[in-house]
Amino acid sequence: MSDSEGTRVSDAQVLAVERRSLFTYMYTMLVLAVAGFAAYAFTGVAATQLDGVISLINAGAAYIAARLALTATLPATAAAPYGRLALENLYVLFRSLMILGVITVGLITNAIKIVDYLITGEGVEADFGWAAVYTAGAAAACVALMWNHLRNNRRIHGASALLRVEAHAAKMESLISGGICLSLVVVAVLPEGTFLTSESFNIKDIADSIIVVVLCL
Repeated sequence: MSDSEGTRVSDAQVLAVERRSLFTYMYTMLVLAVAGFAAYAFTGVAATQLDGVISLINAGAAYIAARLALTATLPATAAAPYGRLALENLYVLFRSLMILGVITVGLITNAIKIVDYLITGEGVEADFGWAAVYTAGAAAACVALMWNHLRNNRRIHGASALLRVEAHAAKMESLISGGICLSLVVVAVLPEGTFLTSESFNIKDIADSIIVVVLCL
């Protein structure tokens, strides 16, 4: 492989950098997924569950990408006369469809919760404080992972499409976590007795679902 300036990078170099970066990403995402599910169990904030699911998908996708990086370097065969680099494009498509599926499910599930609250008036206020702490940590971790992918890709002169995809995924995850954190903080400091926090309608009872719907959209 080579960059636009003609600097050559061997397939072995690209593979080593990709796998090291991807496995770092995978293990971190697994930790964030477990933390997200634990945060949901502890706080009841649906947004942390969404964050955990996306982190779990990212971990699985990173593992697949690491395997794909190895497969893509195998020599051409009769079944694949032009090599296997085209698999990277299929991976990008599959990665996008997985995230789209999670967003769709999150959107529908939480939209139903909002409608149900508007009809019945029954809801439970979640613990927004600890959820905000978790999402702030997740956002910071994802920024660090994005930087790591970009740094590693620069080392091989931008030769890895996989690292570009995963860096973008880490960026999106950081924006999601950061958006959740900011929203939770805003909801947590809302004073009681306003038109948004009255006895007949308290936005805090469905705030986490509203946050998820807005982020999904």
